Amino acid sequence: MADYVMGRIRAFADRQGVALAGARVLCLGAAFKPGVSDTRNSRAIRVIELITQAGAQADFADPRVAELDVAGQRRKAVAVSPTMADGFDLVVVLVAHPEWANLEGLVDAAPVFDAVGAIEARGHPAYERL
Repeated sequence: MADYVMGRIRAFADRQGVALAGARVLCLGAAFKPGVSDTRNSRAIRVIELITQAGAQADFADPRVAELDVAGQRRKAVAVSPTMADGFDLVVVLVAHPEWANLEGLVDAAPVFDAVGAIEARGHPAYERL
């Protein structure tokens, strides 16, 4: 499934004019499922690894996960805030944490690929839902 999601992310990025190689990508969520801090068997981490393998600088934000190993590197989470997407070329939502009730404004900062239906922005040209 991670490969399928990555294919959809790549196609969306292409349509938005974002080349993944060299892009700054913010991945929202790293936990195994919403509302938990456990990252064991997290599909989100696999997608983050695939984004990194595509040549992007993949950062992550997660209100319950402070640090994460991605492709052998220890990374710290980006602070969760209304402006967290500023400076990123693409945002990928991977876990729908309950703390993220109002993510709709992210589409004004960067194109958003929503793999989990966390945002209600259908029809927005910079938004795609899996």
